[in-house]
Amino acid sequence: MKNVTILWALGPSLDYARSEYLISSIIQQIADLRNQQSFDYIYCHATEFCTLNKIDLVEQYRPRRTTTIPARFEECIILSTLGQREVLSTPIDFCENFSTVYPDSENFLNIDDVKMVCDHIDGDLQAIKNEFLVIKPMIKSKSVTNIIEFLDELLPMAGAFPNTIQMIKAAITMPVSQVTCERSFSKMKLIKTYARNTMNDDRLSDLTVLATERSFEIDFEQVVDAFANNHKNSRIILR
Repeated sequence: MKNVTILWALGPSLDYARSEYLISSIIQQIADLRNQQSFDYIYCHATEFCTLNKIDLVEQYRPRRTTTIPARFEECIILSTLGQREVLSTPIDFCENFSTVYPDSENFLNIDDVKMVCDHIDGDLQAIKNEFLVIKPMIKSKSVTNIIEFLDELLPMAGAFPNTIQMIKAAITMPVSQVTCERSFSKMKLIKTYARNTMNDDRLSDLTVLATERSFEIDFEQVVDAFANNHKNSRIILR
């Protein structure tokens, strides 16, 4: 299970530190486009496209049937659209909280940004802050560059930093977006179709991990040797 966890953690889509910067930069880029200069640029290109394809921008289409609005909707106020804007800021805050356990993040071991993750993992907020204060001077002398190396440094002292280790495990397990989960489903469908549903759940899970994370280099000779050592009574000679 430990190897599988590290395999998923090393994937390119599971880095909350980088995802925070990426999301913030994209939002800022979209905000910068909301000005008169950008609108004039888009309108100019749209006008050229319509002129090239002989499309009349002024042409009006007459509605075939008049739509009547019920009287009860004349004074109706809908705030659901405005409320969605507040919800959209939550993933960024969540990524910022998780980035506190990424050594390459500017927010690394920041005790002021752990409350949301602490509530998520049902941890002790004050205990996590105390652990961060102890870890910070201890980790300065270590050459830790990523979250896996950070976890390896703390595992021998798991009894002293249980909340921080739990937070790290949550960070390397949870995907940044739903795309990571969806690619597993697509691979699972291909594997199930190819194997004609003749396998059990454990084998399907293992094959799904291999198919999804096929960018990782695997020494098949080493895999065969390990399989041969574990199944010495097999009728098939593997080596």
